[in-house]
Amino acid sequence: MFIEGTRCNSHPRGRGKSDFTLQGIGVYLIAALDSLSRDDVNAYAVRSRRLAESARGRGCFDRSIVSVRDQNGLVLLDRDERRS
Repeated sequence: MFIEGTRCNSHPRGRGKSDFTLQGIGVYLIAALDSLSRDDVNAYAVRSRRLAESARGRGCFDRSIVSVRDQNGLVLLDRDERRS
């Protein structure tokens, strides 16, 4: 769904070529469709984050996350980076 005025033109090579809604704007649009408040959306995000952290701690994603290697085969990233 394209909402007028939400086109992302911040990337010089993508200017005018893509009609997509930025994630932050999309949250407000989805919340409005379901009559959710900002607090409702934030509470959902916090719960989701906690569930994901718990699942990661139990090893639920161990087979899903793969290492990112450079052209020489050196590991650049071997786990999901998280912000605390």
